[in-house]
Amino acid sequence: MDDQLEIVIANPPIIDEARKIFKLPEGTIFTYGKKIYNPSGRPIDNPLYVHEKKHSEQQGDSPDLWWRRYLSSSPFRASQEIICYQLQYRKAKEQAKDREKLNRYLVRLAKDLSGEMYANLMTFSEALETIKNPRFYTFKI
Repeated sequence: MDDQLEIVIANPPIIDEARKIFKLPEGTIFTYGKKIYNPSGRPIDNPLYVHEKKHSEQQGDSPDLWWRRYLSSSPFRASQEIICYQLQYRKAKEQAKDREKLNRYLVRLAKDLSGEMYANLMTFSEALETIKNPRFYTFKI
């Protein structure tokens, strides 16, 4: 079975609903089922691909239901994003040769996770510590 995700240069089917809840930067990438929607067409590096692949796994065969819950529940959204950001950072850390560059990457990830793109799920400090935590977070939601 091919486990690669298709990359589509378009907005996802849930873009209108997402825009009602989040302040989305131009070109925000979404995963919906087995497709990564990349409206800007910018390159998707390995760490980001790992993040999006995890979202595809989380959605399973029911991306509609997953997205409905994701858009309506902050605790659920946090439970889904935290592990994806942890995986993304770990993949970047595996590939990093420059510690300063890795630190700047971590700061950018923490700003994203704590920012308006996710309706301010947590503070920047919480996001920073959560992403780099060696333990994967598990949630009872």
